[in-house]
Order: sequence, then C-alpha cells, then structure tokens
Amino acid sequence: LRDSFHRLLPSLYFGFRFFSHFSFSLNPSHVHLTMAEIQAKLQKLSEEYTALQQELQNTVQSRQKLEAQKQENLGVKEEFGKLKDGEQIYKLVGPVLLKQDKIEAESTVKGRLDFITKEIERHEDLIKDVQGKLERKKGDIIQLQTSAQAAAGQAKQA
Repeated sequence: LRDSFHRLLPSLYFGFRFFSHFSFSLNPSHVHLTMAEIQAKLQKLSEEYTALQQELQNTVQSRQKLEAQKQENLGVKEEFGKLKDGEQIYKLVGPVLLKQDKIEAESTVKGRLDFITKEIERHEDLIKDVQGKLERKKGDIIQLQTSAQAAAGQAKQA
C-alpha cells in the first residue's frame, strides 16, 4: 500500500502542475461560449428580467387595491362607531337594500379587515421576493456582459 501511494505521488504532482498553468472562470457556464451563444443568453436573461418586472408591477397594483379596500372598510367601521342606538344599518345587495343587524355588520367588516390585512402582508412578502429575484437576475446579466466584454478584449489581443 505504501509503495502504491509513493508511485501515485508523482502523477498527482504532475496533474497539479499541469492544471496550475490554466486559469478557470468562476462561472463555468460562461467558458467557451461563442458571441452568438452569449447574445442568446443575454436575450433570455433580459426576457426573464422583463417578466419579473411585470410580475412586480402586477403585485404592487394588487397591493394598492387591497390598501384601498382596507381604507374603505376602516371608513365603514368608523361610521359604525358613530351610530346611535336604534339606528338601522342597510346593506346593498345588487339593486336592493337589505336591513342588517349591527353586530352582524360589524363582524363582517372586522372579518374583511382581517382578511385584507393578511393579504397585504402576503403581497408585501411577494414584492420583497420578486425584488430579490430581480436583483439576482440583474447580477447575472451584468456578470454575463462582463464576461462577454472580457472575452471580446482577449479576442482583440490575440
């Protein structure tokens, strides 16, 4: 066993010396790409980035709608607080106004507010998630552009 280890050492040393003469990129997916492949990758990354921007915009718009609904329900809750004993509450259902019990109406509004608040929190988490994805995608694009520029510079020197 000892002899086989000593026989292996020179080949390990040669292998190390052989590989030490070459430099490797930190991102192996960018090694040996043609300019057409780099352009195709950049196009794909750009499309993904645009899709993420659209997703972010849609999520922000949804969050804004939820915030408007929350404000509307807070206004209704405030109006309930101003009601005097014996005053009636009516709920609009389609084209008809229906009489509603105050406790039931307050409970419905409270339930809506709880739901809307949770949805707003969920949308805020989605927004943070998509913003993180956008930053990572932007970094990928910059890294690929930098690699392409370096490769173009090396090609000009050669």
